[in-house]
Amino acid sequence: MHFDWKAALARVLFSLFVVFAVYNPSGRSYWHWLWDGHGHFWPKLTVGLLLLLVHAAILGTLFGAFGKKGVAMVTTAVLCSWITLTRLTDLDTFSLEGLAIMPLGVVSLVYAAGLCWSLLHHRLAGITHVEILK
Repeated sequence: MHFDWKAALARVLFSLFVVFAVYNPSGRSYWHWLWDGHGHFWPKLTVGLLLLLVHAAILGTLFGAFGKKGVAMVTTAVLCSWITLTRLTDLDTFSLEGLAIMPLGVVSLVYAAGLCWSLLHHRLAGITHVEILK
C-alpha cells in the first residue's frame, strides 16, 4: 500500500473542490447556480444528488476512521491551527469573505484528514483499518 505526499495532496485538493463546489463566496458554486433562476430543474437536481452522495461518502469515511470524538478532536485541531496561521500571517479572518472561507476551509481539511487517516496510520504504525459489513 503506497501513500506519499502526492496522494495526500490529491485528497486535500479533492476535499477543497467538494466543499467549495457546494458554496463559496465567489458566486460560482452549486448554491448560486441553484438559486440563479436560470437553467432546468433536472440537471440541478442531478448535480445536487451527486454532491450529496460524495459528501455522504466522505462523512462515512471520516466517522469510520475517527469516530465521533475523533472528528471533534480533529475539527478542534484544524480550527486552532487555522486561527494560529491567520494570527501569525496577519490574514484578515474577520472580514466578510474571511468569515465565509474559514468554516469551508476547516471542513475541507477535516474531510482531507479523514480521507488520509487510514493510509497514513497504516504507513506510520502498520495498522490496517478494515470495515466489516454486516
